[in-house]
Amino acid sequence: MQSLERELSEKSVWPVERLVQYLQSDHQRFLEEELPRLHSLANAVKRKSLIQFLDSMRTELQGHFKTEENIVFPVLISMENQDPGPLEPALLYACRHMKSDHRMHEKHLKTLAAFQNEMDEDRDNPVVLPLVNALEDFGRRMLLHLTIENRFLFKPYLPDTNS
Repeated sequence: MQSLERELSEKSVWPVERLVQYLQSDHQRFLEEELPRLHSLANAVKRKSLIQFLDSMRTELQGHFKTEENIVFPVLISMENQDPGPLEPALLYACRHMKSDHRMHEKHLKTLAAFQNEMDEDRDNPVVLPLVNALEDFGRRMLLHLTIENRFLFKPYLPDTNS
């Protein structure tokens, strides 16, 4: 967790546009590299339930990322250091919706951790170890990603909530 807090601290001073660029590159990496790699590794160890879960998660994340990139992020960039004025209700709704999605993603990460824990006893297996490590890395990166969004992008518009 120290590593997570250190990375969050470094990014806390970034302007919104730079955060959004970082997050969008994460979106691309998650969908085009990390999830396909996890899928391939899960396939190699014949974990059908994990494969199905990853497929479902990928579909959900595609929709979530598309909404962020096409609607939420552009508005947040345009509103940086400005009073949202009449856009405030829509911005509040969008930020609440994204944060709600993030709570679901946190549950997904717990499910992935359960798959990982289930395979821990097989860590000596050279086919299983890369999957266990990749699940751990993906979980850490996703947690960092959603925490950045919640804490630095959405929280200013949700003053009644914690990070």
